[in-house]
Amino acid sequence: MQLQSWLGESGSVLGVSQQTLLAGFLLGSALLVIGVPATIRLMRSRGVRLPALRSKSRNEPAPTAAARLQDVSRTRDERRHLEQLSLEVRQLTKLCISEINDRAESLESLLVRAERVAERMERAAPGGAGPGMDAGAPEIGVRRVEPKAPPRVIPEEVDPTRAQILALAGEGKSALEIAGELEEHVGKVELILALGR
Repeated sequence: MQLQSWLGESGSVLGVSQQTLLAGFLLGSALLVIGVPATIRLMRSRGVRLPALRSKSRNEPAPTAAARLQDVSRTRDERRHLEQLSLEVRQLTKLCISEINDRAESLESLLVRAERVAERMERAAPGGAGPGMDAGAPEIGVRRVEPKAPPRVIPEEVDPTRAQILALAGEGKSALEIAGELEEHVGKVELILALGR
């Protein structure tokens, strides 16, 4: 009776039928049941820490302030340790790079010395003694082997670097100078020059 007076004679509240109210109530409940867990999962996936509403177990008390402080302290110590490790890794990387650069410079200087020795040996080859070589010294026998098939020549269109290296060598530049100018490895330049002769 009282419900009938509250609903009025038409069976509606504020001009909305009972069916519409029931459908709205069910839709709102469904959104609440589905939306809240989905929102919590989304927030956790993005790393948002949600405050615990209750303990995991009814027997376990909520963490105390001292326990939380200890967790924060442990996290801070771990972060410091990771930062220290990161700093050490950066220092070791710089040290390794420095060592590699020193060794590369040493190898370059050894290659230059080897080129000079090779040039002196070529000048001292049979047919005349070069500077610094004893004219009365016995000649070292050199056996030359002729290739059975002509070497494969790569057309300049295929390898433009080869053409540049040979052109610079024709100008009288050394392999080290050519490598520096073209920013190529000295070994690659020497190989191309040896094959180009």
